[in-house]
Amino acid sequence: MHRSLATKFFLFTAALLFWVVLTLLLFVLKEHVEWHKWAAIGALVILVAAFVSRFTISLLARPLTLLERGIQSVAEGRLEPIQVSRTGDEIESLGEGFNKMIAKLILTQNEVRRQQDGLSGMVRQRTGELEREMEKTRAASQARGELVAGLSHQLRTAMNGLLGMIELARQSPLTAEQHDHLESACKSARELQSTLDSLLDLSEIEAGKIALSHSVFDTRALLEETLEAHRTAAAAKGIALTLDVAPDVPARMRADTRRLRQILNRLLANAVKFTGKGWVKLRVGREPAREGFVLVAEVIDTGIGIAAARQPGLFDASASEAGLGLPLSKRLVELHGGELTVQSQISVGTTFRCTIPSPSIPEEVHFTGQLLAAAGAVEAPPILVVEDNLVNQKVVTGMLRNRGYQVEIANHGREALEKLETQTYGLILMDIQMPVLDGFEATRLIRLDPRFENIPIVAMTALAMHGDRDRCLAAGMDGYVSKPLNTSTLLRVVEQRLVHSNHS
Repeated sequence: MHRSLATKFFLFTAALLFWVVLTLLLFVLKEHVEWHKWAAIGALVILVAAFVSRFTISLLARPLTLLERGIQSVAEGRLEPIQVSRTGDEIESLGEGFNKMIAKLILTQNEVRRQQDGLSGMVRQRTGELEREMEKTRAASQARGELVAGLSHQLRTAMNGLLGMIELARQSPLTAEQHDHLESACKSARELQSTLDSLLDLSEIEAGKIALSHSVFDTRALLEETLEAHRTAAAAKGIALTLDVAPDVPARMRADTRRLRQILNRLLANAVKFTGKGWVKLRVGREPAREGFVLVAEVIDTGIGIAAARQPGLFDASASEAGLGLPLSKRLVELHGGELTVQSQISVGTTFRCTIPSPSIPEEVHFTGQLLAAAGAVEAPPILVVEDNLVNQKVVTGMLRNRGYQVEIANHGREALEKLETQTYGLILMDIQMPVLDGFEATRLIRLDPRFENIPIVAMTALAMHGDRDRCLAAGMDGYVSKPLNTSTLLRVVEQRLVHSNHS
């Protein structure tokens, strides 16, 4: 246990006095001094010791105690001047110096608080400004989104009419010159459609609003169907178009079929476009993965090739000379968790390689997306096309009737409900934005009637922004096709829904 300085000083003084008293006592005993004399001497020594102790406490212990209390107070965060004993020595000087230090700390603390208050005010001001700017940005973003959605709908509606009428015209008797003109018009329209789709998809990816819709599908069927779409263009240039699928590629995989087709279609279209002679091959294999497998699709051509200096900018939307298709394809591959790369040599050819991860699919899992064949004229109830645009009515009815389907038209949702009361339909193709009653509300009303709960309803709309497909499904629709319509895509969806409806 620690002793105070005063205690130590007292003990030292007492020991010193005790030694003096002991010496005197021995002297008294030796000289035979009477006992009452040395008793008086002992009492005197005790009084002197008490006086020394008292004097020590007043001159040394008290100032040190006050100094200790002040230091402890500061250590606990209380910046208050300590009480200083006026001893006129080093202890008083130490106390005064300590008080000066406390005064400076108080000034510093006040200055810090003042600056903190100022900073807090600035932070609140800047925060308010940022919140106002963010609100303006959100409003601008919302307005831009609404503008893009509106423009998208208008452009897709017009493109649907344009492409549909061109396609119907191509199926009619034509002279060679007329056929050539229509082919050129169709090619330009398709390029415009591709640019529009890529621009909208890129804007959604950059805004973080695009989401993949995974499903299980027949791998080879999807690959063959995708390749088939480019067969005509390749044959027109005298290019061999082949599919090479490795034996170990799983029969089924899981991915976003729409986006996977979009990726492969872009790569195949570019390969056919820039190959003047030779061949284009879609080679597909697999690689092992920790969970499932990785589908490896390579589009190989013997075309003109790409210079090494241009290759790094192919996937940059701001720098790509090839348009937006390749940057979009790379983004879509990366959304799947894969990678898109290129290898090319001038006058030798180009290979685009993309990887798409997929989990393993059990054999008993049913899949969608396989090609369905319709045998000649389809014996089924008529299809109801609910569409307010006259050009689009002609396009859709022409595509379906050429396939052998019976078709009836409703100009809006209310007319569709009236027709359902008098006629049985095998399928409803429902536009969304219509006067009188739109497609969403018409579908909800149809689904409320138990008589019509099994009629498949497919959304057929120019709305193609993020969430539009989910809104259609949430309203009670069974499928979704976006405009501009492609004959093969429309017929595939129609046949799938009719077959599914007949089986159920």
